[in-house]
Amino acid sequence: MGSRAGRLQMNVSVNNFVPKPFTPFQWAGMADRAVLERRHGLLRSRLRRHGIRLTVAGIDAGYLEGALARGDESLGAVIEEAWRRGARFDSWSEEMRRDAWLAAFASAGLSPERLATAALDLERSLPWELIAGTVRSSFLRSEWEKARRSETTPDCRWDRCSDCGVCGGAVGNDLAEAGLDERLWTASDEVSVPGEEDQGRRWRYMATFGVFGLGRFLGHLDRAEILRRAVRRAGGHLALSGGMRPKALLGLALPLAVGVEGRCELAEFVLTEEADEGFRARLAACLPEHVSLKTVEPYAGRRTLAARVEGASYEVEVRAAATAGVKPRRALEEACARFERRSSLVVQERREDGSPRQVDVKGYVERVMVVRGDKGVFTLDFRARVGPDGTTRPEQVVQALAAAGDLELEMARATRTQIHLTAEEA
Repeated sequence: MGSRAGRLQMNVSVNNFVPKPFTPFQWAGMADRAVLERRHGLLRSRLRRHGIRLTVAGIDAGYLEGALARGDESLGAVIEEAWRRGARFDSWSEEMRRDAWLAAFASAGLSPERLATAALDLERSLPWELIAGTVRSSFLRSEWEKARRSETTPDCRWDRCSDCGVCGGAVGNDLAEAGLDERLWTASDEVSVPGEEDQGRRWRYMATFGVFGLGRFLGHLDRAEILRRAVRRAGGHLALSGGMRPKALLGLALPLAVGVEGRCELAEFVLTEEADEGFRARLAACLPEHVSLKTVEPYAGRRTLAARVEGASYEVEVRAAATAGVKPRRALEEACARFERRSSLVVQERREDGSPRQVDVKGYVERVMVVRGDKGVFTLDFRARVGPDGTTRPEQVVQALAAAGDLELEMARATRTQIHLTAEEA
């Protein structure tokens, strides 16, 4: 390894065991504080060496997580009281309000540490057992006893069905298909078109849809989950990727920023059975009112949609005021002309951690045009490049345009009108 040997680093992240509902270990309690502190100390002493970075989860955060995970309706008042005492973003360790949570539990006569470390009676009725469609409690008890004997259970995707109760009806293995290529969803890779031996196992489709109204406030992952659930409700069996953590093969071509509507969004998904004639209508009916399905058609591209994205077009509605006696539209058009002539237009923003970041908007957008509007409200049109180095957002373009024309602009609404794809090679 030569001169590079000293530059290597291994990051080790260790979490405390936290019991969770609907698992065989839901009855087990967490280790007490003295045991956890001793274990943490052992890890730190044995891994205190050059090139190893150790991160250990906090004990108090673990006790809070365990108490809330197995809590009943009485914890509703505790959560509200903690919120009133300032607990807001406690998922981030730097925002953890330990005193607020301890006071909230104390006000209800409870302790998160006692709740988390308590072992539950196997015969006790648990608060979450009223939820239907989950693994049977008797199966989980059996798995808990097997775990205590260090026995394993076969993976029902590849071995026999263990009849856990989730699938309902007749038992069977319908959760995965062997041999699915996980590279299908690696945006930088080409994927092989299924051969004759694969034709009976998976079908690829592309869906075109619109996002409007309240749907623009959903994040990328939530929107993908909505589509996954709609496909299942419509009767489609999504194929799964391979590997240790199989995932449903459905992906969006390009994330849509929160607050932006989409007129022609694209999604790609794979089914284990060919979609029948009524699938599109059923899928449209299963989507929420803020998602409008336009087309569903077979997709035979060698690359995924995400790998083919090269740009996106937007329409942005802005409010502009007259400046120095110049009418708003004329001032805005002059700002667009200056924008086009500039070789660089840098805007400042802050990352999630608070550190500053500079974005050269001109590196992504060549020009901006005023397409319509009057009385101080105008619609801008532009196309943004999408590449390995990322892209730019509508609010950044508006900020850069305002700087180019020395204007005060307020973005009222943004819509992505089209996602541009590279042509498939013959």
